[in-house]
Amino acid sequence: MPYPTLLRRPFVVRLLAGSLVGRMPSAMAALAIALTLRETGAGYRLVGLATGVFAVAGAIGGPLLGRLVDRTGQPRVLIASAVVSGLGYVLLALAPESVYGSLGGAVVAGAAAPPLEPCLRALWPELVPEEEVQSAYAVDAGAQEVVFIAGPLAVAGAAALGPAPLALWLAAGLGLLGSLVMATARPSREWRTRTRDAHWLGPLRSPALLLLLVALFGAGWALGGFNVFSVAYAEQHEVPGGAGLLMSLSAFGALLGAVAYGALRWTADAPLKAVALCAGMAGAYWVVALVPGPGAPAWSRSAPVSSSRPCSPCPSGWSANSPRTAR
Repeated sequence: MPYPTLLRRPFVVRLLAGSLVGRMPSAMAALAIALTLRETGAGYRLVGLATGVFAVAGAIGGPLLGRLVDRTGQPRVLIASAVVSGLGYVLLALAPESVYGSLGGAVVAGAAAPPLEPCLRALWPELVPEEEVQSAYAVDAGAQEVVFIAGPLAVAGAAALGPAPLALWLAAGLGLLGSLVMATARPSREWRTRTRDAHWLGPLRSPALLLLLVALFGAGWALGGFNVFSVAYAEQHEVPGGAGLLMSLSAFGALLGAVAYGALRWTADAPLKAVALCAGMAGAYWVVALVPGPGAPAWSRSAPVSSSRPCSPCPSGWSANSPRTAR
């Protein structure tokens, strides 16, 4: 089924666009938090802790918000969580010098992240005929990679226009805007979950799902580490676009991989595919870890900079260890 046909369905473009805009903060957070903390002179230990706390809080808060959606509907939860999550970003932007303020803001921003993707997935069967649902899921998955390409670039653009916390303010605004667009759409307002008796553990009662979550832990660790690595690497080497470009290129590679995976017709079983893909990912990360500097000759001539010099992801005149000052 051609994708343009799907996009012409009523409310599809609005809901998809609102979901993508509202999901931008999740793609911006790691880099925005890292740049903001580094601008105040924080070490990478705190940067890694703050970004890790943000991710863990989101993993805990997401299922709880999903349960609230089942009980009260989508609009209330989406708008309320967007406001609370936005307050977490604001706290991070206003108090980056405070360890407790930074970690508290990261917890609130992550735990209250609006469950836009689950809400949209619940709406697809109501928006398109049954035979188009799988195509809708494919469009949704591909668009999510676009978010993780645009998110780091948005942070880089915000950092070029002002101090690093500006990206956190932008993330708070985008989360609220996307949630409002989606929550005020008629399908979202009218959606109700099917009546059922759900165990408090929900899908976690499945041993297969628990095994899958454990398997994904390593991949999540690598992806989270790459976010911090990108900032450190861009500080030490003259990379055009800084850490934002590195993270966007990584997301673009993920998009190409997803498209290639969907285009190939593998005859192997799913476990063998998973092992092969994990081995390929591990090999790629080993290559990244062994690269001493950017590959282009013009970049490789740049000597590593000390922490007192302006870092490449920050606008000219900033220092990674200096407080926010006017240029």
